[in-house]
Amino acid sequence: MAAEAYAHAAVITHRLPLAIIGLGRMGRFHAAALAAVDEVEVMALVEPFADALAEAGRLHPEAARYANVAEGLAHPGLRAVLIAASTPTHPALVEAALDAGLHVLCEKPLALYDADADRLAVLASQRELVLQVGFWRRFAPPWRAAKDRIAAGEIGRPLMVRLAQWDADPPPPTFCDPAVSGGLAVDCGVHEYDLASG
Repeated sequence: MAAEAYAHAAVITHRLPLAIIGLGRMGRFHAAALAAVDEVEVMALVEPFADALAEAGRLHPEAARYANVAEGLAHPGLRAVLIAASTPTHPALVEAALDAGLHVLCEKPLALYDADADRLAVLASQRELVLQVGFWRRFAPPWRAAKDRIAAGEIGRPLMVRLAQWDADPPPPTFCDPAVSGGLAVDCGVHEYDLASG
């Protein structure tokens, strides 16, 4: 039933021209995943660290490489950007991408402060652009099936939910540095808050 409910017959008429900004831990994960996706064309890679940029370039040899965000966002033909840079940079990068007229998929969290997130949502809406946060678990078939069953009253009213992180390895020590991370509770735990509130 769940597989039938979430099977979609989508017709792809063209590949989505995309830039990836940030090629650290999550950016490398996205770059590797997108190398196997026919519906997306990674046209530009943006990262200030040369080694990370070169590594992602091996996965996407046709993609242009930029150390500068403004230059990457100006790459001809782009329609969207995937932002996987450090958490504190998300608001400025999302705003720059929206200013460039690009649809945005931003790794979670969108911002460290509600006011910034709300402002970006309004900006995207005003510009009629998609702004999606990387809450992928919302779309995972087991979670969708559970949510549908709860909504249908099939399993009663939940009194407790048990949630866990799926990473096999601990995050790097930089997760303790507020200059580059929201910390475990924000950068990782935001998935759990999202699922529990949805």
